[in-house]
Amino acid sequence: MADTVTREGKMGGSPFGGRHGHRFFMLLVAFVMLAVLLLCSFGDAGAVYGVVLEWEAGGGRIEVNPVDETEVEFFFTLRNSGNENDTYTIEVETQLGSGTYKDWIMEFENKTGVRKSTLTIPGDMKGSESNVLEANESVRLSLYVIVAWDEEEDIYNGISISAMSDGDNSQVEYVYFNLTVILPNIRVSDDPDDFYISPSSGIKEGDDVDISIRIFNYGSAETGEFYVFFYNGKRESPNEIPGNYISFEKIDTIAPGQFVEILTTWDEIPGGENDLYVYADKPIRSGDGKTLIDNKFSSDGMVMENRENDNTATIDDQFQLALDLRPDLVITRVFIEDNLGGTTTHVWVTVANAGSANAEQGSAIVSLKIGGTSLKGERSNRFNPEIPEEIFIGDEIHMEFWWEVPNEDRTFTVKASVDHPDDSNSNNDRITEYITVIRDDGDDEQSPIEAQQVILLIMVIGFVFVFIFPLIHSKDGM
Repeated sequence: MADTVTREGKMGGSPFGGRHGHRFFMLLVAFVMLAVLLLCSFGDAGAVYGVVLEWEAGGGRIEVNPVDETEVEFFFTLRNSGNENDTYTIEVETQLGSGTYKDWIMEFENKTGVRKSTLTIPGDMKGSESNVLEANESVRLSLYVIVAWDEEEDIYNGISISAMSDGDNSQVEYVYFNLTVILPNIRVSDDPDDFYISPSSGIKEGDDVDISIRIFNYGSAETGEFYVFFYNGKRESPNEIPGNYISFEKIDTIAPGQFVEILTTWDEIPGGENDLYVYADKPIRSGDGKTLIDNKFSSDGMVMENRENDNTATIDDQFQLALDLRPDLVITRVFIEDNLGGTTTHVWVTVANAGSANAEQGSAIVSLKIGGTSLKGERSNRFNPEIPEEIFIGDEIHMEFWWEVPNEDRTFTVKASVDHPDDSNSNNDRITEYITVIRDDGDDEQSPIEAQQVILLIMVIGFVFVFIFPLIHSKDGM
């Protein structure tokens, strides 16, 4: 029988004992090292860089009226959307380049108060005490825009702010906005429903005339304060309110799309060919002229507008005719005192004023011709005498001339005229009449009156002899 050998092992012995245990240990070390490598690899992949820009007003169109403010501050938020500390470069741009558009200035302000179109965040930002933004940390930033004092509305659609992660340059965020410069547009209407006078007819020199006019704002912004000027006649570039200035009215403001109605009075309107003209805000457009208001100079107006060529108006012709207050001198009659030839007689010329203004003394001359011969005035003893006194509206004067009547049987043409340099109607200032002269034959021929006297005397004598003498003789015979 063969001998049998039995080995008994102990529970809980080392698994790394023997040849198989060594292999297991090496595999475990390799597994741990691989795990460490994998963990390191996964750790690098978990570092995330990112940025979020948020426009505080929600983005979109932004309006600015440089009349109210020439510098506008726009706010936005920059947030670190990564999981690592980071810094960022922010920049403002337009389609024409960084920082400017036309004469506009768009910049950020750094911690030293210097404005630049590019900043590093948070290190350069105003008030910052840190050089990095932690994960999910946000900062509030400002963009300052200075709008140029342009005399036009302007819209720019390509303004952008960008923020780039310095940890990962591929991480860039943008916000875009449209900046619109809005301006008012003052317009003076010459429509007869908007610009008129009262009364509109029958106006006489020295009357008071009420003026009404509407001033519109066709722009996109309020006008603010300005003045409306009323002149008698257009003014190009006065150095101050001229002598033909009528009045001015102050306007506090006109909202976009609205109008105000102004009422003023033209006191004691002067005679002459008046021309009512209105300027709103800009009575001056050429040269260095200025308009004096309340002892203060307003140069080239007070309101910046998107259009400046509709600030003036002349009143409509139908009212302009009513303001034509000039005299209208008319020859109404020529009276010749005697038509007997060979005598010197008076000739009276009546001159009436049918106009809307008085005719001043000496402002017109009166001419009189009979048979082509000019006559002299009695008072002036000269041809074509001036009117000797003022002729008021609706009145008339009588001017006396002397005429040496030719001693011949003849009909003469009588022509009288009046000439006023500022007469409102030149079609009624002359008259033509005719006079027939009876020749005087002296003692050779009895006048009709003398012949009548002789006939009457003969009749009286005949009556005496026929009736009176027989009666007397009959009484004596009884």
